[in-house]
Amino acid sequence: MFWEAMEQLSDEERSFVLKFATGRIRLCVTHLLCAPIDCAEGPLVADRPVNLKVEFESSDSDMLPTSATCYQSIYMPKYADAEKMLTKLRIAALNCMSIDTD
Repeated sequence: MFWEAMEQLSDEERSFVLKFATGRIRLCVTHLLCAPIDCAEGPLVADRPVNLKVEFESSDSDMLPTSATCYQSIYMPKYADAEKMLTKLRIAALNCMSIDTD
């Protein structure tokens, strides 16, 4: 269901989802173009590939998804359908700018 929702997003919205999950707005072409990202566990290795993890946690479908950029993870509540997931994912990704203040 997650990938169904992602397919409905525009390229710009997908970029925001990527930023929400990894702290980056686009994927790196080579490790030379990627600067390390600092996080509590130490800097992410620049040439480490993006390995987006999507985990389904809570059954409370009114909650928004959360993420952990250091772990390149999105934590999704178990939504009833792809449309609700799409709506909640858009809200979370387009309105979460706290990564900009790190």
